[in-house]
Amino acid sequence: MAKTIKEKLSEFDDSISSASTRAGRTIKRVENMTKAGVDAEVQALQMTKQSPTQQQYDVRDVEAFQKLAADTRVGVPITQQQVNALIQDTNDNLGSAPLPAT
Repeated sequence: MAKTIKEKLSEFDDSISSASTRAGRTIKRVENMTKAGVDAEVQALQMTKQSPTQQQYDVRDVEAFQKLAADTRVGVPITQQQVNALIQDTNDNLGSAPLPAT
């Protein structure tokens, strides 16, 4: 099947975009496929076959992308301030004793 001009332009845009932009587009594509009724197993297989780093995707990954798409329609599930605090906390506690199992 020959690619349309729109598909070629989209591929070019993907190739020059940042990783965060490509991630966002991938989440949106998963959302679009899900809305169109494409089975999660089919989506996972396609992403596995297309992965530029040979990642293996499964239905749980697709479901996680769907959750993220739902969250990001209305906000973000984690803010930059929270990220910074979690990273700082982790760095501050490197080498400390692990918490006991409960």
